Amino acid sequence: MPIKLQRNFDWVYADNNKVNLSMLPAGDYTLSVKACNSQGIWSPNIKELKINILPPLWRTWWAYTIYTCIAMCLILLVIRSLRMRHKQKLILQTVEIENEKQQKINDMKLQFFANISHELRTPLSLIINPLEEFLENHPEHRKGILDMVKQNANYLLELINQLLDFRKLDAKAESLKCKHDNILIILSEIFYSFDPIAQKRSINYTLTCPQHSVFMDFDYDKMRKICTNILTNAFKFTPNKGSISMNIEVKESNLELTFADTGCGIEDENKEKIFQRFYQSSKNPANSGGSGIGLHIASEYIKMHHGKISVKDNHPCGSIFLITFPLHQNSEVIEEDDTIKMQSAEEESRQSTILLVDDNYDFLKFLSESLSKQYHILKASNGKQALSILKKEDADLIISDVMMPEMDGLELCSNIKKDIRYSHIPIILLTAKASEEHQLEGLETGADDYITKPFLPPELVLRVTAILKRTYRMEKEKTQEEHILRLGSHEVLFDYGIVRFQGNETSLTAKELALLLKLHENRGRIVTFDALCNAAWGDGYYGYENTLMVHIRHLREKIEEDPSHPQWLLTVRGLAYRLAEGKGEKP
Repeated sequence: MPIKLQRNFDWVYADNNKVNLSMLPAGDYTLSVKACNSQGIWSPNIKELKINILPPLWRTWWAYTIYTCIAMCLILLVIRSLRMRHKQKLILQTVEIENEKQQKINDMKLQFFANISHELRTPLSLIINPLEEFLENHPEHRKGILDMVKQNANYLLELINQLLDFRKLDAKAESLKCKHDNILIILSEIFYSFDPIAQKRSINYTLTCPQHSVFMDFDYDKMRKICTNILTNAFKFTPNKGSISMNIEVKESNLELTFADTGCGIEDENKEKIFQRFYQSSKNPANSGGSGIGLHIASEYIKMHHGKISVKDNHPCGSIFLITFPLHQNSEVIEEDDTIKMQSAEEESRQSTILLVDDNYDFLKFLSESLSKQYHILKASNGKQALSILKKEDADLIISDVMMPEMDGLELCSNIKKDIRYSHIPIILLTAKASEEHQLEGLETGADDYITKPFLPPELVLRVTAILKRTYRMEKEKTQEEHILRLGSHEVLFDYGIVRFQGNETSLTAKELALLLKLHENRGRIVTFDALCNAAWGDGYYGYENTLMVHIRHLREKIEEDPSHPQWLLTVRGLAYRLAEGKGEKP
């Protein structure tokens, strides 16, 4: 029996009267069937059957519709992703631009604070220093108007310092300069500095502390500011004939400081707010003033020491501030005997020449009057004039302001230390910029000391005396020591204060020479931080540890072939430094 599909198909003979249409593609078909009998005679009649074969589900129209939707969605997602990426890129660029602008603004703020500091500190020095000297000579004026002027000038100076501290904290430019020492000595000094105020106002002022020493790692300057801010607030809010106490106690591995007063107290809702910047209590007396940043600064400094601060009520009235510091135990430091030699009669009778450099005529006059009784004084108004004077006159010490026209103090210091004729002259820089980065900047140029305005004349005299004494002793001791120190290919000529290496000569500063002499005296042995600071700065060297590190780094640059891997001037961790013997030690 033949069959035929009428879509251009030919007749096909069916086997066993069966037909398989499973492989046909989707579409409409007509099945034609024609039969024959047993004699092979075909019937003229043809039977037809309409057949419609449906497509598979994945080829239906609605499937294609779904495919189209999915494709459009993917295209939209890609477009959106590209737009989001572009938008994020624009946002990042905008943020970077804003950050750069903010950084420039911050830099301008820092510069503004530095300039304002300089402009305010210099006239403050001309107010506080002569006034202090006058009151010392005329104690009858202590309780008069002049004493009030002095107190307010000191208060203005304190505000300036607080603003600078706040700005450094805001710029994250603060760091700890810790020293392992007896904390009780420092805390006692801070506490008793307020005793005159307590007596004047008839305040019951008491201190309770352990009888034994308590050693810990702390930053002296920041610890002083912490306690000073809290005690200042206590006196501010405590009425006359009230009570203020400070309790120092060691509990387990912590040091606890408790400050209690009988003032107006702090509301519960404000106990957390008082440590925020610029916050001032509603109970703040109208005449108390304040900037609202003192407790914020104290809180940040406490956090830097990994400590905690909290406040609670003092019954029946007042507040209690509780500060907790962790105690850090260091390995025992072997102190070296460093007996200070007394000045000889020859030294005392010798009058040194000091060159004063400052563009402020009044301040220059003040410096000259403060030092002229003990020293021969030379004066210059800027760095260029100072260099001209040095060509004609011999100077034993130079005291220079930093900010000056034509040639500032840093450039002057750099020029002097590069010139072998003058490099031996010690230099003290005076500046109103109190931040450590400015101090380090001055030390980088080779300065021997750094004094921040305003300062008391006795402080300047003591520093000058210490430097000149050390310089004189160093010159005297050089005659008793070997004049040449050989460190590999480097030769140190103590008589000339220079280092020779491969035919080149490098000048040593007075401080570098003093440090190297001390290390040479104890070659092969450990020389502690205290001993080195004492050798360079004499008595009252406290706080010079970071300065010492700067001088040590400069010294290594001059005597080591590879300063980053020293083989002569070695660091003994937790102790100090040591000058290697023989052929040095491999790093």
